[in-house]
Amino acid sequence: MRHPYSLCLPALLLFILSCNPQADRHKRSGAKNSNEFEKGSIVYNVQCNKNPSLNYTLFLPSYYSPEKKWPVIIFFDSHARGKLPVLKYKDIGKKYGYILAGSNNMKNNLPEGSMNIIANVLISDIQEKFSVNPGCINIAGFSGGARTACAIASQRGGINTVIACAAGPPGNQPLTNKFNLFGTAGDEDFNYQEMLNLDLNLDNTDIRHYILSYDGKHEWPPDTVMYEAFCWMQMNEIRDGNIKNDKAIRDFINEQQNKIKKAEISNDQIKIYVIYEKIIHFLDGIYDVSDYKLKLEEVSASDKVKSYFKNKGAILKREIKLQRFFANSFHAQSFERLQNEIKILNDKITENKNKEESLMFKRVINYISMLSFIYSDNATKAENHALAEQYLKIYRTVDPDNPDINYLNACLECRSGNPEKALEQLKEAFNKGFDDHQKLQQETAFEPIRNNREFRDIINGLKEID
Repeated sequence: MRHPYSLCLPALLLFILSCNPQADRHKRSGAKNSNEFEKGSIVYNVQCNKNPSLNYTLFLPSYYSPEKKWPVIIFFDSHARGKLPVLKYKDIGKKYGYILAGSNNMKNNLPEGSMNIIANVLISDIQEKFSVNPGCINIAGFSGGARTACAIASQRGGINTVIACAAGPPGNQPLTNKFNLFGTAGDEDFNYQEMLNLDLNLDNTDIRHYILSYDGKHEWPPDTVMYEAFCWMQMNEIRDGNIKNDKAIRDFINEQQNKIKKAEISNDQIKIYVIYEKIIHFLDGIYDVSDYKLKLEEVSASDKVKSYFKNKGAILKREIKLQRFFANSFHAQSFERLQNEIKILNDKITENKNKEESLMFKRVINYISMLSFIYSDNATKAENHALAEQYLKIYRTVDPDNPDINYLNACLECRSGNPEKALEQLKEAFNKGFDDHQKLQQETAFEPIRNNREFRDIINGLKEID
């Protein structure tokens, strides 16, 4: 799998920017108030007044007016790419009337103090520049950004909802300040089971929550899934008496009823179960869901649904055992065994006719990819070249198209005194989608080629994409 801290779909961004001359014209802004910002367009690198080194990507709905108070959602990407979620979800922001702001500074592995400073300055700047509803400040995060979002909401307070994509709160950290939580997880995501467990754990708290799984990997969810998150937040606003919108409730019910009819035609009892459960979660307290609760009980009692959850429970237990096995194998440096077991896993994915089991094997493969990156990166930084090469060999086996492999190989080659080979690997990483020019510029391994023309060309090419 491609890791979130290195890939951001450069071709897509080039297409978007080339088709939106207004967005390009307003790429950077030091504007001080909302009247100076283009409405209905993406504004890149909005500088924070109190700390100009901090900035964010902004979307204001075309009908934004300072005469009313607006909800805002702040995005924390795992690799400080605030533009990605803003670009991806701007149409949803337009539909629901949200200000969107993506931090271009918040990223994985920052010290806690730095994370708090970035969050506080960003929230303060948005409140100063725009007419924000103080009771409707929300944060969405992906991967490490989701953990950061949960930590900020818990420690800081004043956050209405966290949309936690592909990860939950850090460690076993208790959630001290109350906020709503909408979680998402792709069914091929190595953190899939973590999100299911988070759902169970939150059932024992008074935190309003909903976890939605979908077909996908470890990534920002598709806009159809984020649409569900915004819809859930809207229903909560109705439930809390902040807004009144009977049409939204009717539209939601009609949409779900249509999905139920399609599921009934195909006799998909599992999908019907999921839809009934969602209707209850979204509407309980603002609409009479007693009939849906009865229908959910009826579907839950069916042999097909019982068998599905029993089978899935057993598969999830196997997944935990496999993850432990591979984690121990990496630690023990059992390289030959790892190669053999990865081949067996890939064969099982190809041959398996059980969908849930096949998805589990894919999650394990993605888990191994994540471990491969961590161990390869650590060995490379420690300048243990022999060990790094062994881990990179595993990495190539499990995830051959991942550009991080070429990037780490470039680091090794440069430290080994092979600048030409390092540049070849960097070009290959670029061709596969690597696009983090800041990481490239900050990497100490590349000091010997820092002033090389080809190296500068790669950085300039990445900056053009950015």
